[in-house]
Amino acid sequence: MPSTPELIQTGAGHIQAGRPDLALAPMQAAYAQQPANPEVNRLLGLSLFQMGQTQQGLAHMQRAASLAGDRADIQYILGSMLAVLGQLDRAIPVLQHAAELDPRHAPARGLLATCFLQLKDLDAAELYYREAVALDPRYPEARSNLGSVLQATGRPQEALEVLRAAAADHPAHVGIQTAYCVSLNYADGVDPAEALAAHAHYGRVLMALPGQPKADWPNERNPAKKLRIAVVSPDLFEHSVAYFLRPLLEHRDRAAVEYVVYSCGPMRDAMTERLMGAADLWRDGSRLPDPKLLETIRADQPDILIELSGHTQGSKLSVLRLRGAPVQATYIGYPNTTGVPTIDARLVDAITDPPGEADRLATERLIRLPGCFLCYSPPDPSPPVAPPPREANGFITFGSFNSIKKLTPGTIALWASVLHAVPRSRLVIKSGGLSARSARGHLAAALKQAGIPEVRFEIHDKFPAKADHLAAYAAVDIALDTFPYNGTTTTCEAMWMGVPVVTLAGGVHASRVGLSLLTAAGVPDLAAATPEQFRDTAAGLAGDAVRLRELRSGLRARLAASPLCDAPSFARGFEAALRALWTGYCGS
Repeated sequence: MPSTPELIQTGAGHIQAGRPDLALAPMQAAYAQQPANPEVNRLLGLSLFQMGQTQQGLAHMQRAASLAGDRADIQYILGSMLAVLGQLDRAIPVLQHAAELDPRHAPARGLLATCFLQLKDLDAAELYYREAVALDPRYPEARSNLGSVLQATGRPQEALEVLRAAAADHPAHVGIQTAYCVSLNYADGVDPAEALAAHAHYGRVLMALPGQPKADWPNERNPAKKLRIAVVSPDLFEHSVAYFLRPLLEHRDRAAVEYVVYSCGPMRDAMTERLMGAADLWRDGSRLPDPKLLETIRADQPDILIELSGHTQGSKLSVLRLRGAPVQATYIGYPNTTGVPTIDARLVDAITDPPGEADRLATERLIRLPGCFLCYSPPDPSPPVAPPPREANGFITFGSFNSIKKLTPGTIALWASVLHAVPRSRLVIKSGGLSARSARGHLAAALKQAGIPEVRFEIHDKFPAKADHLAAYAAVDIALDTFPYNGTTTTCEAMWMGVPVVTLAGGVHASRVGLSLLTAAGVPDLAAATPEQFRDTAAGLAGDAVRLRELRSGLRARLAASPLCDAPSFARGFEAALRALWTGYCGS
């Protein structure tokens, strides 16, 4: 029988090689010899945990931690196990103890930050990510996540700087490259050429991973056949994407198309149930690893696969890189090219992406839908439209309920110019993430620096309930859009609640969505071409009491009757675009 040290050496080698199954027998033998040996319990715990016997593995790691309370590595592994099991309240003190035992232990601080991030304590997450990066400047996950936290707390410029540097240092790291791509949509002054290069580079990194895209398909190449459309998304709950997908499912031409929907996110609510009822076939992919999800999609034999998240959280670009269908497209969830060569098309419109330069800024072929590329399905039920607040207040209240990630220095300056042009006016800002002390402090400081005293603005965190969120528009006379990343759902919701939106149109998709939405809603004059025109448009509307009253009382009905809410017509146009894509494939 080998000695305990020999068994430990054998087991450690197998675990290091990624074979916990081979480590199990020698470590069980070692445990029979020395059950109170912390290293034996550590390795046995690791092998069991990695093989899926999580509770037994956790028990041995807890025993190892009690036997060797001064070993930071054991405390860190125990904290990691607890975090994986979702026991964050237990994981955090263990990881803090590991960090205290070893002040140079960067991974313990990085994982602590991630635990706090999951708990939505953004201030603590930022603190520990910064500590982790200070200890290990090349720690890729900590750098990437620090950038994400900076975005979530309203510092898009700083986030871009962090992620741009990280992307340069880790050119083959998929996670960092995708985070860098996302950050380029939010910051001021980004050269579209840099954004295209970053996304194209991401695509090359992704395609360099093992595996080759599928090329042979059993699908009948018949241009007139009933099309099977697969949709994959992590956001099929009370989320913006779901509101724009719903009209396509509920108003489809059942004789021409059928929808297979793959829900890949953990959230499920009433919206999920409604989408499930509207789909022809619903697959829960939330617990499927990417290879299994890809296998499932291919087995269903869709003709066209559409992903709805781009580079956002829960993305399935890694699945589409190997192809789940003969034709693949991206839509709704991301305001830029994906950079993935196996995604054939991106569905947009002629306003968000005018022919010419926009085509050169995408790796996909741009398919322009008729009119606006979106169809809005209002929440049902919705609160009634409230009276104009200016009539009770005696002053104009501007507002924005857009994501704090979009509040660039340029946006703050833009809004400040409006408040300076409209005496006694106020500004209400509401966004998730504003519960963080750092986020509130940064935003308040930026507004004050722009010359807006604290008495003229209010800052609120996100309201959990959709009805409360919509009802908050009762306090807003005019909504101000963000730039360079316009609002989408927020713009539609504001108009639905009788609140006109003033937007600034730029040169790329993210900064032209507002123009597309306002054009479809019949109020294109509220879209400005320059910052000065934005200021004058907002100030002019603030001074036009008659038009404000008319918009307040009639904007919901106007929106409901507009192309933006014409679900049947939109579904026909969308299906025609997909049919053209399929016909092109059949003739290739």
